[in-house]
Amino acid sequence: MIDFSHLITYRDDSILEGTFDSYPVTIVSLSDNPGSVNLIDGLSASISGHYQDSFFIPNGVKYLDVSGDIITVDRLGDIDPELLDEMVSFIPSGEESKLFEYQATGNGNSMTYQITVYNDWDKGKDQLVELVEGTI
Repeated sequence: MIDFSHLITYRDDSILEGTFDSYPVTIVSLSDNPGSVNLIDGLSASISGHYQDSFFIPNGVKYLDVSGDIITVDRLGDIDPELLDEMVSFIPSGEESKLFEYQATGNGNSMTYQITVYNDWDKGKDQLVELVEGTI
């Protein structure tokens, strides 16, 4: 997981040479925005946070809990290791990357920002190994 922060300001310096006006900026997500990414509006607007568990298959993880029930969840991170008795199946996402888009608007002018997040299958593999080792 890598934290990031991007500050966005709208500055009109066409008024007089050497002077400028700043305007409030509003940021909206043009794609599904995870809860770990913050959008802050204002004179110094920003996009900041981190992308975590962005790649998953809905209902792609099945496990047997300590009471013998088969539980289905979206992510390995949704498993409570204290309740895990046995892994049944895990389907990793085959997506190589995801594109997140944001639009910043100030003084009637807009610009689109794109953030590409690349899948790291090693993280899921390591998490799966850790969970399975905990059941041995």
